[in-house]
Amino acid sequence: MRPLALLSVAVLSFVACGDDGVAATATKGDEFCTLAEDAKQDNDALDSIDVTDAAKVELEFGAAIDSLTAAAARAPKDITETLNELLTNEQKLEQLLKASDYDVIKMSETDEGKKLIDDASVSPAGDEFKAYLADKCGIETAATTP
Repeated sequence: MRPLALLSVAVLSFVACGDDGVAATATKGDEFCTLAEDAKQDNDALDSIDVTDAAKVELEFGAAIDSLTAAAARAPKDITETLNELLTNEQKLEQLLKASDYDVIKMSETDEGKKLIDDASVSPAGDEFKAYLADKCGIETAATTP
């Protein structure tokens, strides 16, 4: 279902911020991994959201963005490029959802919505990030669970 595919863009998205005090890589149990686990849970909740309920989409998507932003503040340098790509998709999704009054179906039927869904499905960034979470943080995702 295309609306759920679109929400998967959000599920994989993390914001990338960095400064000179950021670690080169994540390690299990560090602040980034702890925040990433919270963000993963918030984003996983988007998988079961009723996409026909615009108020819930707005609320749940907002919560997911907030937790992703918190994790991003501690994002290690070795995942920044991947996170920047995911952030770009996240920002596009947010703009499109707002323009469609958080009606996921309406948004996914726009040319921009279709393009975002297609772009997200061919981008390796989501898979790279899932692998990173599993490898560095010990956070299993659907794609990394045997």
